[in-house]
Amino acid sequence: MTSSRGPRRIRAIDRGGPGVAAERSHLGVWLFLIAGFEDVFALDPVDIAVSKVSATARSRWALRLGRGGSDRGLKDINTIAGLIKAGRIERSILASRLAAMDYEPALMVECGRVMEEILGQVDV
Repeated sequence: MTSSRGPRRIRAIDRGGPGVAAERSHLGVWLFLIAGFEDVFALDPVDIAVSKVSATARSRWALRLGRGGSDRGLKDINTIAGLIKAGRIERSILASRLAAMDYEPALMVECGRVMEEILGQVDV
């Protein structure tokens, strides 16, 4: 497989399941080859979920501080809960990656509140 930057080596790894082609980007993030496309990659669903949780938490935190904006994230919360229910994301992996983020303490608390809301939907 080649790209404008030269040959690209793709290897099968166990992170996405047996035989899933993936590579680590220059940012250190695993990118997964999309089946049926020669050179199209996507983030790991857990990485996307972490960014959605933090974006929701950040917008809610800004509202609490009176900075304006709007409450967002209900759609993201429902999507993440659905992915956990469907077994596409493991809650323990999501929680550990979220805990590994280098956020301000107040934002980590807000991320915890968002996670509680997600897990409340999962455990219904």
